[in-house]
This record gives sequence, C-alpha cells and structure tokens, in this order.
Amino acid sequence: MPKRKASAQKAEAINNEDSIPSAKRAKTQKSSSTTRRRGKGKNNKIVEEKPKKPDLRALLLDLAQAPLDIVIAIFQHLEPYDLLCLARSTKDIRRMLLSESNSHFIWEAARANVPGLPPKPDDMDEPAYANLMYDAHCHECLGLNCANVVWEWKMRLCRSCEKDLRIQSDELDFVPNPPFVTKEEFLELIPYHSMVDVKNVTYVRPAPRVNFWLESIVNDYLEEYEREVIDEVSALEWRTRLKAEKDVLNKQVKKCQRWHVRRLDERAYQRELLLKERRLE
Repeated sequence: MPKRKASAQKAEAINNEDSIPSAKRAKTQKSSSTTRRRGKGKNNKIVEEKPKKPDLRALLLDLAQAPLDIVIAIFQHLEPYDLLCLARSTKDIRRMLLSESNSHFIWEAARANVPGLPPKPDDMDEPAYANLMYDAHCHECLGLNCANVVWEWKMRLCRSCEKDLRIQSDELDFVPNPPFVTKEEFLELIPYHSMVDVKNVTYVRPAPRVNFWLESIVNDYLEEYEREVIDEVSALEWRTRLKAEKDVLNKQVKKCQRWHVRRLDERAYQRELLLKERRLE
C-alpha cells in the first residue's frame, strides 16, 4: 500500500480531533486563562496578568446618561468630597450637582453620611462648603497639601499666603462713615483671626494673642455699613445684628476646628496602618 505524504497526514490529523492525543491536543488549543509563562528552563514561571483598569471616563459618561432617579439614589450614599470630585469630572454631572433647584437634597444627604460634620453656614453654598472642608488646595495660590484653614474667614490658606494677606489694626486706615461707631468697635464686630504671639511667650503669664484681619472682608463690611447705616437707630440695629452673627460664627469655628483636627488624626492613623502593612509584605 503506497505511503501517504507527510503533508496529507498532517492535514487529516488536524481535521480529525479524535486522532490527536489529549496531551498534544491541549497544546494546540489556546488557553483562555489570564496567565502566561515567562523565561525558559528553570526560569519558566507562570505569571498572572493584571486585569486592565476600567475606563473611568467611559463609566462617568454612562453614569451621566443613566436615569435621574438611579443617579440620585447613588449620589445620596456618597460623601461631600465624593460629590465634589464628581462635579469636577464631566460637564453633565457638574450641571446636575450645581443646580440649586435639584441638587440641594443630594448634598444634604451626603453631609448626613459624615458623622460629626458641622452644619453648613447659611452664607455658603454646598460646593463651597465641601471645598472648604475637604479640598487640600490653598484658595489663594492653589498650592497642594494645604491643611491650614482660617475658619473665621472661611478660607484655606497656606502659611505663606496667610502671612501675606493678614493685617493688624494699625495697618488699617479708615473711619466708619457715618461715625456712629469707632474704628476699634467696628473691627471687633467683624470676623478676625486670633493667633498666639509666639514672640512674647513666657512661662509667667498666659501667652498673649494677636488679632488679624483680611482687608477684603474689612472693605466688604465697610461698604455694608455705609449702605445700611444712616442714623443712630440703624447703627444700633446693624451693631446688634453683627454681634449675633459673631456669636454664631464663633460657635461654628469651634465645631469646625474640632472636626478638622479629628479628621487629620484619623487620616494620619490610617496612613500609619497602611505603612505597617506594606512593611509586613
């Protein structure tokens, strides 16, 4: 019986899988696993391939096109910082979260998800409050890792910018007009930042404190004073209102300071735990 050619035998074997031994057939099939071999001989090790990272921008676009009630239900389980980041992601989500008529209850639910978060001041909107509490950028120079917050001014400032912006009373040259209050009384009624005078710290007496003002805030209150105060009666009403606002601000500042210190301590503790886990690995 004449012998068949090798090429014909090979073609028939490929077409007939039953004629291929199981071990050899396994070699001809492509593996669907996520592992691959690297190296030759003794160095031939199986290395697991890392899964590809999801396309976050595509996910955000899909989220923006999802039904509104589903999106709202998701957002209400987040925290203010999460909403702040989402508002900076796409125009559609930004428009949704910055809409005053539709988004206020989303931000309120997000604030309720943070234990101990102080209530939002009445003169701040939700994104501005979240930016003040969570974002680590300096509001003046946009520098990163800024943990210093001047709560009386509702500003996050790095030490350099704070030093450049703050001024003392002797650097302010103005006279309230009409003169129903003095300059000293006027400055006492508006927000100022009090700091320990480190140059004059002694062990004999308590450390003295120095008050600083922000010139833009002083000018805003001066314009308000000149616009609203026209006689002694209106001056008394203006003074009474500012005293009440100052009391509310002082209480708010204390709450925010305690919350901010606790948050920084928790972050430092979590960072220390991560470092210990990495050292053990």
